[in-house]
Amino acid sequence: MKKVISILAVVAALGAFTTAQAAESCAAKEAALQKEIRIAQQYGNYYKVAGLKKHWLKLKLIALTQAFWLMLRNKLLSLRRNWLKNVRISLKFRLTCVKHRLKAKLIKLSNISVNWLRSRLTCVKSRLT
Repeated sequence: MKKVISILAVVAALGAFTTAQAAESCAAKEAALQKEIRIAQQYGNYYKVAGLKKHWLKLKLIALTQAFWLMLRNKLLSLRRNWLKNVRISLKFRLTCVKHRLKAKLIKLSNISVNWLRSRLTCVKSRLT
């Protein structure tokens, strides 16, 4: 599971080279294309309008792909954060269990040693008297 998440994170990081600046540049290019399309429509240049619309669709596809990669990267990062959080919680729980077991063993050992010392003392006392 860890390998899958790390591989997907690397893929998402490589694919998601976009930032807010890239989104702004896409919006600026789209606005410029829309303006050119309106001008071409005003002058009746329908072949140019068709070419510009095709270019506009490609630009939209690129913007959607970039948005998808960005969304995927964010999702993978949140999954990784949640996974790490769950691992920390389980490790903390395991440590507390181990701590309690060690404490119980120490108490048991100390009781055994105290009982052993008491028995030895009584043996020594009985021999002295």
